[in-house]
Amino acid sequence: MTHHYPVSLLERAKQRNLPLDTLIAEALLVDILNRQYRPGEWIREQEVADRFGVSRSPVREALRQVGRFGFVVVRPWRGAQVIELSIEETHHVFDLLEVVYGVTARQGATYLTPEDCDTLEAILAPAFMATQGGSREAAIDASFNFGRFIARRGPSRAGYDLLVQIGRLALWQNKLLMAESIDYFEPAVGILRALLVSLRAGDAQAAETLARASVAFGRKAILEKINAMSVASASETFSASRTN
Repeated sequence: MTHHYPVSLLERAKQRNLPLDTLIAEALLVDILNRQYRPGEWIREQEVADRFGVSRSPVREALRQVGRFGFVVVRPWRGAQVIELSIEETHHVFDLLEVVYGVTARQGATYLTPEDCDTLEAILAPAFMATQGGSREAAIDASFNFGRFIARRGPSRAGYDLLVQIGRLALWQNKLLMAESIDYFEPAVGILRALLVSLRAGDAQAAETLARASVAFGRKAILEKINAMSVASASETFSASRTN
């Protein structure tokens, strides 16, 4: 059977010299990060194939790629299920991120130019604005892009890829849980301001310490949210059992 792929998808694949499954995986990652798929929700192969006008074969491979990024668990013949939030997974993600981000910032203090630091300041602008009533979701994106830029300017492609992969999982948890938490942003942005100052000064030790502090602050806030959700869920279950 001949499958008629959307022209836009074929054009993008040709322009970027990427296979269709990689482009589909990228689109699904964006959907997950933007909360179009919620934790525990199913991503059905056929639904995705219909959306892009492709066969299920590239969709199946795309879901495997998203699974390798840690966002879904692939179920043969059924599709994939977005992972649930958990205390154990959060600890695992933020433990890794704290190490990788700390090393990235320490190295960044040795190679970032004044022009790079000006770019970082511009990247952080939405985060600064969030403390004055701006978009909090844009602030979360800015924090991620801040770290990604530091890693991109570095000498190691492997280090960049690792930071982005782990950082995306932290970004997702932040968007799910922290976007409505007004009190979260002022101290979080304060740490990033101090980190930028240390990068401008070329202070590698301070940069690593502050990068780790930024991750630790995010971890603490997210774990508090997950714990509160667990308590609320247990309370609802108990109330329901008493009613029945």
